[in-house]
Amino acid sequence: MHALGTLFLLCAITVRCGAQDMGLSTRTVQQRSGDESGIWLDVPFFPQQQDGCGASSLAMILQYWNSVPADDPQSIFSLLYSEKLKGIPASRMKTYLEKKGFRAFAFTGTLP
Repeated sequence: MHALGTLFLLCAITVRCGAQDMGLSTRTVQQRSGDESGIWLDVPFFPQQQDGCGASSLAMILQYWNSVPADDPQSIFSLLYSEKLKGIPASRMKTYLEKKGFRAFAFTGTLP
């Protein structure tokens, strides 16, 4: 499942980099440390069901980018879930995003 988090992180970074150029909803925020500022993205939130973090993440990304049709987490979960793996493999998430017209990349790694 660590690859799942990595894929989502990569998608989130991609969203951050392109959002302002696309006229999507962003705002600059001050960080607590003082002078540094960041970008706040108004990404819609979808709660996740058991083993459904990948489906919720995909739904949030698709809705943020106004993908038509923006599938809901349950339909994504039903389509991509692997009972054996108890989640959605990064390879399926990548393929799903590519079929929706996104450029997606999956990397292996660990999260702290």
